[in-house]
Amino acid sequence: MKSINRSKSLMVQTTMMLLFTLFSTNGAWAQDNYSGNCGKTGTDGSDVTWTYNPDSKTLTISGTGEMANYDNADSQPWKNYRNDITSIVIESGVTTIGDNAFNGCTGVTITVTVI
Repeated sequence: MKSINRSKSLMVQTTMMLLFTLFSTNGAWAQDNYSGNCGKTGTDGSDVTWTYNPDSKTLTISGTGEMANYDNADSQPWKNYRNDITSIVIESGVTTIGDNAFNGCTGVTITVTVI
């Protein structure tokens, strides 16, 4: 009987730990994606990335080459933050801005860095 109770207790503890891991801020499902690639694919050698800072509400486009084109606002990789973005910074190595890249971003200030 003690063996069954220990097994049940261990199973409950394991289940609770798994649930905590999945739903805590440190769990993989709870993490937000604040950066990624937004360079044009192909042979042009683009290495353009985006980073969103939720504290300053700034979207930064950096790297070298061309940005990717987007069919619509819902295909932007930062679409989940589109309504929160207040500032967009495009750094000097970015040579083109993709179609519909900032479609749906309203009330933003865009800064282009040229060095």
